[in-house]
Amino acid sequence: MRGLALAEIERIRLMEMTILEQDADFDVILCDLMMPEITGMDMLRQLSASDTTITNRLVFMTGGTLTLDAVALVEAEGVGVLMKPVDISELRSRLTDRLQHDD
Repeated sequence: MRGLALAEIERIRLMEMTILEQDADFDVILCDLMMPEITGMDMLRQLSASDTTITNRLVFMTGGTLTLDAVALVEAEGVGVLMKPVDISELRSRLTDRLQHDD
């Protein structure tokens, strides 16, 4: 059963990446930094290879501390970060910030 579950996770991840790569018409993308099969940093690297404006719409979320690599990437790319549990006023602020990049 575990192999089946991992295959399903991989299938879903590939579908999500395909949607993001083919339909770049998203106002904001909220993405967890730590996911089962791919990190948010890896996802950003993959997506930004085909869409250099993706960082303007991306907000990372994390419930843990940021690694040095994550801090470097966030600072270099200008990606927003929300700490979990997410504060609603902070979420609104990050969303407003990302949406203003689109103007």
